[in-house]
Amino acid sequence: MKFNGWKQVFKFTYFQMIKSKAYIVSTVVIAVCLTLMAVGLNFLPGMLSGSLGELFGSSDGEINIKTLYISDRSGIEPALDFGFLSEQGIKIIPITESEIEQVTTEVNTSLEPVALVEIKKSDYGYNILASRPEHEAQITADDCHSVLNLMSGVVWASHLISIGVPENSLGEVGVSINSQVTIAGEALRNEFAVMIMNTALPMLSALILFMFIILYGQLTAQSIAMEKTSRVMETLLTSVRPLAIILGKVLGMGLASLTQFFVLAAGGAIVSVIVAPFGMLGQVFGMVEISIDDANMQMIHGAFDEAFSGFNAMSLVWIVIVFILGFIFYSLIAGLFGATVSRSEDLQAAMQPMALIGVLGFYMAYIAPAFSIESDNVNIIQRISYYLPISSPFALPAVIISGEMSMGGIIVSLFVLAVFCLLMLMFVSRVYEAIIMHTGSRIKIGTLFKLAKKK
Repeated sequence: MKFNGWKQVFKFTYFQMIKSKAYIVSTVVIAVCLTLMAVGLNFLPGMLSGSLGELFGSSDGEINIKTLYISDRSGIEPALDFGFLSEQGIKIIPITESEIEQVTTEVNTSLEPVALVEIKKSDYGYNILASRPEHEAQITADDCHSVLNLMSGVVWASHLISIGVPENSLGEVGVSINSQVTIAGEALRNEFAVMIMNTALPMLSALILFMFIILYGQLTAQSIAMEKTSRVMETLLTSVRPLAIILGKVLGMGLASLTQFFVLAAGGAIVSVIVAPFGMLGQVFGMVEISIDDANMQMIHGAFDEAFSGFNAMSLVWIVIVFILGFIFYSLIAGLFGATVSRSEDLQAAMQPMALIGVLGFYMAYIAPAFSIESDNVNIIQRISYYLPISSPFALPAVIISGEMSMGGIIVSLFVLAVFCLLMLMFVSRVYEAIIMHTGSRIKIGTLFKLAKKK
């Protein structure tokens, strides 16, 4: 049998790979990077907004301003009431227009946490200007912005009341209006969820799978080329058939890549579950209760729920199958090109055709989604990428996770990919034995097809 001995090559390749320092170091480094990314995504928004400091008690949430001069020239009746600022320890001192120049000079040179706020009516509404001391050691611009945000709400509410809006109706005046477009008869979809499913998820999944499939495919070619150039291949061929060697190496490298993928995925999931309850990820994935007033987070949580609503255990099985078939397809190509060289320095040139094929398939899966953000925009290139064997390993996982592809479509796409894997294996079987012991100049692609026709 042509494949006798592949199990021995498979076991040797797999255990040699997972025990290598490069494999262990790369796994650790990527795991650390994923951990830092999970922690960063979870806590960075909170750090930027100051909520993380409140969580760990590193910030009392108070505004550093202790004295606030206010010049109210808005003309709003009744007069603006900023008494609520006194509850935060801020002393309010109303001043007239004639006192502004003197107070401005005092504030500029003050060594105390003092500020001046001027409220003036303009042709288009109201202007609110805050002035602080020259040196930020007393008051920072952030302190002034915090006060201005609070005061702006008072000015807005007081203006509405002054033109006759009842005080108990102010909440209705600020109601948000969301406009969307959908296809007649289809269910309304969250626009942010559409962006995740049509753009972010395809790009991210294509990038991850491209890195694993192409990287380990190249390692397969490198391993075969090194064994051939070092004469180890001659020793192997005394007990194992040539096709068993390439099949064992392809499957061994595939299992090694799959092992690393699941180890990293499991590690990332564990870290995310641990840190999620203390930050943004917990709110996004529903682990932490979201405040009813936090409309943005409610929207994001709903979008992620909708985007991943089609993901289940069967989805994971389909993704693993896609990964295995895609890896076999590209690794057979890589192994074939690796066997065409007699010198290791020729390997890079021999791998260029595979690199071009892989990059083309990757960009079809990675770039195409960017041109189909709207839910009713049919992207022909993206649809083709689901069924083309050079791109389907990178494009399918995203639509499987989001549930955007029917079961029939998934089966057809996998069938096409499996057929091309079989055709590639048949092609390799016709030429591999003839080229594995070849020495001399690198065998060109045209020569491979000629050898296949002679069989």
